[in-house]
Amino acid sequence: MKRRAARVLVAEDDDDEREAIASALRTVDIETDLVADGGRFLVAVASQYRPGDRAPPIDLMVVDVLMPVCGGLAVLEALRGAHWATPVVIITGRETREVRDATHRLGATLMIKPLDLTMLQQTVLRLLAERPAP
Repeated sequence: MKRRAARVLVAEDDDDEREAIASALRTVDIETDLVADGGRFLVAVASQYRPGDRAPPIDLMVVDVLMPVCGGLAVLEALRGAHWATPVVIITGRETREVRDATHRLGATLMIKPLDLTMLQQTVLRLLAERPAP
């Protein structure tokens, strides 16, 4: 039986960056869902709990640190507190010790903007390959 295409949720407030990430992931046959702020990110994750929701599960998330409504690290902190083990790539244009430490503590992978889209593809494919089979 063929494994379904991986589904990645991309949470990035910059329209051009979000579309570039989606395009790069789609070229390696990854299905992408896109949201533009932390509030929509929360709604997309919460939809996984909606009774009768038939959408495939989120296999990986690419999340910006600074977004309107709420930041990516705050959402990830809450998800990890709820025992979500979904792989996460944290992206930021402002690398700080706090971001590096939080990313490490939350078990995520950090990538710095401007993104090397080939490296992003490789990182996402590696993380997806490392996840347990359903």
